[in-house]
Amino acid sequence: MKKNILILILLMLPSFGLMLKPGIFTMHDAHPFRMQQFTGSVADGVFPARWAPDAENGYGEPVFNFYGQFPYWVGEIFVLLGFSVIDATKGVFIFSLVASGVGMYWLMRRFCSQTYSMLASVLYVYAPYRSVDIWVRGALNEAFAFVFFPLILYFLDEAIITSKPRHFVGLGLTTALLLITHNLSFVMFSQVLVVWAVYRIFTTKRFSSVPGLMVAALLSILLSAFYILPVAIETSLVSLETATQDGYYNFQLHYTTLKQLFVTRFWGYGASVWSTGDGMSFSVGTVQGILLGLAGLIAIYKRSLVSLVLVGIGIFCLFLTHGKSDIIWRHLPYLTYIQFPWRYLSPAAFFIAASIGASFSLIRIPKIILIAFLVLAIATNIAYFRPDIWRDTTDAEYFSGASLHGQMDAHKDFWPKTAGDPPRVLAPKDPWVESGLAAVTQVTRATAAQTYAVVVESDQASIVFPTVYFPGWTALVDGVQQEVYPHPDSGLITIDLSSDNRNVILRFIDTWPRVLGNIISAAALLGIISFLTLRHAKN
Repeated sequence: MKKNILILILLMLPSFGLMLKPGIFTMHDAHPFRMQQFTGSVADGVFPARWAPDAENGYGEPVFNFYGQFPYWVGEIFVLLGFSVIDATKGVFIFSLVASGVGMYWLMRRFCSQTYSMLASVLYVYAPYRSVDIWVRGALNEAFAFVFFPLILYFLDEAIITSKPRHFVGLGLTTALLLITHNLSFVMFSQVLVVWAVYRIFTTKRFSSVPGLMVAALLSILLSAFYILPVAIETSLVSLETATQDGYYNFQLHYTTLKQLFVTRFWGYGASVWSTGDGMSFSVGTVQGILLGLAGLIAIYKRSLVSLVLVGIGIFCLFLTHGKSDIIWRHLPYLTYIQFPWRYLSPAAFFIAASIGASFSLIRIPKIILIAFLVLAIATNIAYFRPDIWRDTTDAEYFSGASLHGQMDAHKDFWPKTAGDPPRVLAPKDPWVESGLAAVTQVTRATAAQTYAVVVESDQASIVFPTVYFPGWTALVDGVQQEVYPHPDSGLITIDLSSDNRNVILRFIDTWPRVLGNIISAAALLGIISFLTLRHAKN
């Protein structure tokens, strides 16, 4: 087993080897910046993170209140070990490839021999969309979600077949981790996972596992409550609809074609656009596509329901990327949050690889042919796993000047509705006096706290601070809590002060959904640790 894992890691090396040199590659998303913001939050003693102070041109944004945090937790481990932020970001990408490949191998050993499991793992790692996610889009969270697809299916299958408590716990834990990694991947994967669960329960007649599965689902909710509760209650406070319905993000603009999926080998580092002029690839992979067709034929010939279900789910995921699935998208409003139908290439890549491994294990194929398939899968896709432009840079250079400013303006997903349109210019360093006479000097500025010395010379003065207001921002004025409010025009934090020398501390604290979510998640995690400890002691 250990020898095969080592061989598998060596086979995966070309998919991430170019990341091992200094610097970082260009990408669509600004996840190195978010990693830097998360690292600053941890350094300031704020965990779980909620606020990104330099986002949105320095006016701040509650990014981590709504966006999955787990990949940044993993990245923070690299930082604490002494890696730079950009190296930590690459470390998370590398981990996503290696862990997903190992996880797929571990899963497939339930269904087939070592060689077939190895083939499925390589097909999974070298699916072209994996490269799109990492080397083109730089979609850190979506790329990391691939780690949990095989783990969730493994624990689900084990839980149904064995009904052992540790497998229900594993299912709840891995499902929660997927949810706090990339909620859109959770939505896509959970839809098709239900099909597999129903199939396995009915074919194995393990109906007694249903209560345990319900407990596992509840456990995943409790573990991720620190994330779910704020999302459920506070999403209405941000202009998320601009990232789901307006203009570019209209899902109907981003369907794939059969040619893009199965024929063309076009590769680019551009964007997804209307019609077929896309600047990125949506290929299933030449080898993956051919082997998927053969897997379907084998499953039919051998009358293997397991393989047929896996093949069917993979094809259905591909169907959801195509324009012919528009009726489904229009009648399931929650799908609009997925934004791009081609995102279903994520679960498709998983089920295609799994179905090929399971189906080909049903017939006797010479080992040399299986090895040839494996080599071809790497050879035909390896050229995709490379950067467009490599920047030989350091943290100090990457997070300063024009480079930093470009990243600060990269995302506008969670801008508070009270603030109107997001600003297009960098936030000023100092607050300004809206009315009255006052002098304001910034003393300190951290992730969730800012300190100012204010001298109010008139009877009263209104001070506007260059940070956007969002529930949780409050103020201590000379040690006494005082409410702040959003400026009626800009939505920035505003406070009214009477005459005197004032010490003003702005603090971003947790609202009741965040506090309650933190407590529930901590209690659930403590419960799991206690349960596993007791089980281990009994054994």
